[in-house]
Amino acid sequence: MRKLKILLLSLGIFMTTFAFGQEESDIFTRHEVSLGYGPFFSSTSFWSPRYYFDSNDYFGSIFATYTYKFNKVIGIGATVAFDRNNQNVYDFRNEKDPICNIKQNIVSALVHVKVNWVRTKVVTMYSKVGLGCSYYANNVTKLQSDDLYEIKLDRMPKFDVNYSVIPVGIELGNKQYAAFMQMGYGVEGIFSLGFRYGINKTYKK
Repeated sequence: MRKLKILLLSLGIFMTTFAFGQEESDIFTRHEVSLGYGPFFSSTSFWSPRYYFDSNDYFGSIFATYTYKFNKVIGIGATVAFDRNNQNVYDFRNEKDPICNIKQNIVSALVHVKVNWVRTKVVTMYSKVGLGCSYYANNVTKLQSDDLYEIKLDRMPKFDVNYSVIPVGIELGNKQYAAFMQMGYGVEGIFSLGFRYGINKTYKK
């Protein structure tokens, strides 16, 4: 994990230096679509001070986005994400044996705002924030008797508010085709990679 952090930090410094050394292009695409994958999904619908989840068996987040750009800097759009996980639930009073197992399929839909704050012919750096809701299909397998936990399970929502916050994202390519890497928190994962395609080139500053 430490080597991964060092690698990501080095890559970020390199890309930032490279980006500021390039001239800004006067071309931007009005419409953008992207497809990505984040192996570490980071948003959940249920929390209790008495119970905790092992949270170590995640499928990861697959997500697709559409962004309409008003200009080269600001765009608004939609994000759809899917995640699947398998978690054991433990009581803090007995951390050896799980109380139950929860399998979740999660579908999320968000509205997002994207801001491109570094723009060159090759490199774009951006931030993005999204807010919406998620649908949780919960399949619970009971492993121990716990009346209080059964009540809590009844309160687990099928729909809940969810979000995505991307402080830093980097696109490498041209205005039409680019690969991206981003780090943040929410339905797109803590760290994710993907591909972005731009449609309808516009020659305006």
